[in-house]
Parts: sequence; C-alpha cells; structure tokens
Amino acid sequence: MADGTAKVLTLDGVIHDFPDPEAAEHWLSEDEYSRHLDLVWSKEIPLSLKPPTASSDADLVRKMRVNRRR
Repeated sequence: MADGTAKVLTLDGVIHDFPDPEAAEHWLSEDEYSRHLDLVWSKEIPLSLKPPTASSDADLVRKMRVNRRR
C-alpha cells in the first residue's frame, strides 16, 4: 500500500492487514504460499501463467486457485 503497509486476500475471501510487505510475505510463507516467480523459476508453473486480476475481491478469490498436475 502507499503507506508502507500490506494486505493479503486469502482463498476464503478474508483480507489480512500487515505493518509492511515483509511481514505479509513471512506470514504467507509460513502458510506454504509461494511467490509467482518462484514457482516459474522452479518450473512448477509456466511463465505464461499470470497472476489473476479481477474487478472485485470476490471475483479475484474465484480465480486464485491453480490446480497443478503432479
């Protein structure tokens, strides 16, 4: 955010507030979320797969899950 804080929208539609992006990233990593580019670099997803965008949080939540083949 412009004020240096961070927000995380989870798959259940809840927004979590953090004092800074580093705190948000730490929380996400503990919940086993991975950065998009980390998944690309480890070849778990293709570079062509882009993070979702939507006009509302509800629409975004519906697009957030990526099913990957094992």
